[in-house]
Amino acid sequence: QARPAESAGTGGPGLIPWPVSARGVEALRGQAAALAARVAAEPDLSPVDVGWTLAAGRSAFEHRAVVVGEDRTELTAGLRALAAGLPHPTVLDPGAPAVSSDAGGPVLVFPGQGSQWVGMAAELLASSSTFADRMAECEWALSPYVDWSLTEVLTGSDGGAGLERVEVVQPALWATMVSLAAVWADHGVTPAAVVGHSQGEIAAACVAGALPLEDGARIVALRSQALRELAGSGAMASLGVGEERAAELIDAYGHTGAVGVAAVNGPSSTVISGPPEAVADVVARADGEGLRARLIDVDYASHSAQVDRIGDELTATLSGILPAADADVAFYSAVTAGPLDPVELDADYWVTNLRERVRFADTIRALLDDGHRLFIEVSTHPVLTVGMQECFEEAGVAAAAVPTLHRDRGDPAQVVRAVAGAFAAGARVDWRAVFPAEPGPRFVPLPTYAFQRRRFWVAPPAAGFGADGHGAADGLRDAAESRLWHAIEEQDAETVASTLRLDGDGEALASLLPALPILSDWRRHHREQARLDSWRYRATWVPVPALDDAATGPRPDGGSGPGADPVTEGGHHRNGSGDSPSLPGGWLLLVPAGFDAHPAVRTASEALRRCGAAAEAWPVDTRAGACREELAERLSEAAGSRPPDRILSLLALDEDPHPDHPEVPAGLAATTALVQALGDIEVEAAVWCVTQGAVAVSADDPLLHPVQAQAWGLGRVAALEEPQRWGGLVDLPAEADEDVPDRLAALFAEGTGEDQLAIRPTGTYCRRLHRAPAAGPEGAGAWQPSGTTLVTGGTGALGAHLARWLARNGAPHLLLAGRRGPNAPGARELAAELRGAGTEVTLAACDVADRAAVQRLLDGIPEDRPLTAVFHAAGLPENMPFPDLDPAHLAGMLRPKEQAAALLD
Repeated sequence: QARPAESAGTGGPGLIPWPVSARGVEALRGQAAALAARVAAEPDLSPVDVGWTLAAGRSAFEHRAVVVGEDRTELTAGLRALAAGLPHPTVLDPGAPAVSSDAGGPVLVFPGQGSQWVGMAAELLASSSTFADRMAECEWALSPYVDWSLTEVLTGSDGGAGLERVEVVQPALWATMVSLAAVWADHGVTPAAVVGHSQGEIAAACVAGALPLEDGARIVALRSQALRELAGSGAMASLGVGEERAAELIDAYGHTGAVGVAAVNGPSSTVISGPPEAVADVVARADGEGLRARLIDVDYASHSAQVDRIGDELTATLSGILPAADADVAFYSAVTAGPLDPVELDADYWVTNLRERVRFADTIRALLDDGHRLFIEVSTHPVLTVGMQECFEEAGVAAAAVPTLHRDRGDPAQVVRAVAGAFAAGARVDWRAVFPAEPGPRFVPLPTYAFQRRRFWVAPPAAGFGADGHGAADGLRDAAESRLWHAIEEQDAETVASTLRLDGDGEALASLLPALPILSDWRRHHREQARLDSWRYRATWVPVPALDDAATGPRPDGGSGPGADPVTEGGHHRNGSGDSPSLPGGWLLLVPAGFDAHPAVRTASEALRRCGAAAEAWPVDTRAGACREELAERLSEAAGSRPPDRILSLLALDEDPHPDHPEVPAGLAATTALVQALGDIEVEAAVWCVTQGAVAVSADDPLLHPVQAQAWGLGRVAALEEPQRWGGLVDLPAEADEDVPDRLAALFAEGTGEDQLAIRPTGTYCRRLHRAPAAGPEGAGAWQPSGTTLVTGGTGALGAHLARWLARNGAPHLLLAGRRGPNAPGARELAAELRGAGTEVTLAACDVADRAAVQRLLDGIPEDRPLTAVFHAAGLPENMPFPDLDPAHLAGMLRPKEQAAALLD
């Protein structure tokens, strides 16, 4: 994440979050313990900097917790509690892995009445410009319909309209929920879906983009005013039972028809409505049976037949409501218990919303069925969270419900707690709104991941009895040896002395004891080296006899040799003999423009002609930066009649620099664009990429064109990520004799399953991994560092590993170069570690792809410690899917590797 900008949200509260995450519970506790130890050891660490580093500089894994506090003492106490697995007021730990949703972001849930309290928005109005700005928009939208001040109501000002009035509380809650949703968005939490309960659907529709704010204000204001006509005629009550049990309680008093189920909020949460006396009877019976039951503080019966008295008038009043034709976010209706097209949210819908039962629990079940797992209740106090959790448990799914504000806790600190809770539950959060913009926080070195470091090596089998007639003696020897080494590993000096028949007195044992750890380390090292030696492999080239045999057979063309011009003056034509057997499917031959006379082009064209393939040759202007879109358009036109089955691409032959990104060969960029273009138009044609002299099959085979070798690296990635559009790689010799076209033709005709081949006058070769044990005994001819050893990218992950290895092997002086030099994260700690091992270290800031910078770096090496070795570990790790690669990304990756290597050579 970038550093905090000037935040429009609740930036810079007193409460600081320290998010911690790991792959498992043990690792999470280990992370907390390591962090607590670091903070205790470095009292100068700023709590804000620590929080920012954890929030913006660490990956978020499955098991998450957030420690929140105002100072180092609170935060450290929370870390220690988390490390011990104990509850603590500063720790937000869901105790379960973060939920994973198939449907993207969270569901924002907007309740109806019940969450209100005096002063519920006062603190956020004063502290959050996002909240205040959105509230001002709501107040402006309400102003044509109300004669009271929204700000006075929400701040609890003397003389403000009272929340006990339905025509005040409903618009106030609507405005507050809409404004709280803006605060969530300011923290990077945007919904994949919304759902509302009763009047909460009005706020949900506005947040989803299904209703303009002005229409939302009109509906909530005029509808709540219409409810005054029902005042005194009804009542509502909440029962702690399910829908069926609620119906039984209603029937017990004979009130069926008068009292009805108004809302089902969960498996054991139901709301009823009807005449006051009848509702009171049901509540009394439920209470008498020991059930949870309470009257709701309203004097009307919404979601009942009583609404019919104002239905026609309300429909006329709300006429002209214009819902959006499409919404930004999925809208789930608690009236229909499922997703609803925004165009349905007209005046009739909002009357039905007031009249019909709220099927909230069914709607939550529908959201769960559609893959939603994280639900955030956007309100000033949670009223639906319990019902949602009951729905999760009933469905048997791992889901989470997160509240926003709480009664009497409506300050910025509670927003931080809510955001932290959402993160811990699985939400993606933008932490910048939580941290101050000025002075901005900085990244500080913190402990790395708390790996559990469990060993899973398979123990080597014990030696068995020999097969040479000495089995018994060998067995006795092996048992004695095993007993000896076991004693050494256990630091058991007495058993070692006994096994070796040494004097076992105290002085002898004391002299033997210091040697045991050394012997143990020596044996472990040699066993590991032997095991690693058995794992060492080398890529080699081996002949493919089947292809060579096929190449020596009769040609389909009757033996005619090369000579046909592969590309006509007009730009393309078809090759292939009319009466010779043809390869199945159509071929497309792609050639860099201007390469008509290139030997590899003639060889490829002749090979296709000899095996009877119907191939169309296309010139591609690689030097103009052949783009993906242009190739897609041309391929799409070609595919209109009959898409090619295979494509023979010679684009990689063009080694000239790309016009916009000179670090990238034009042919490499064009080859990338070709495979991507096929994906864009969804054509699954296997691409065979041809190079010339890009690989060496033996020590006698020179590597003539290393620039083209980059296409081989690209091709291996394409084979893994785009297998349906990749055929393979073929390297041709610098000089092709008469047999080379036949060998290439045999490759295409035979289909051996090989996808990395090289054709040489001596035959066709494919790549294989061969076991390659180390040559000679350990230490024979081993390289010994001397003078100055330069490690580029020396403070990165790979460079640091190399530096430690060099130090262990006695390097007297290491020059660690990187873009940030000593300012790189962990650089000074690494240098101190290496110096502690006896190696002198110099940290240098240098862009190793800059000639002048490299020259200055080399000129600074002292004469008494001349440069003797270079380890080039600089690079820019780019985890980018193949379809997203473009020349700019390729240039960014090649510059610190290929260009820097050329300068260092």
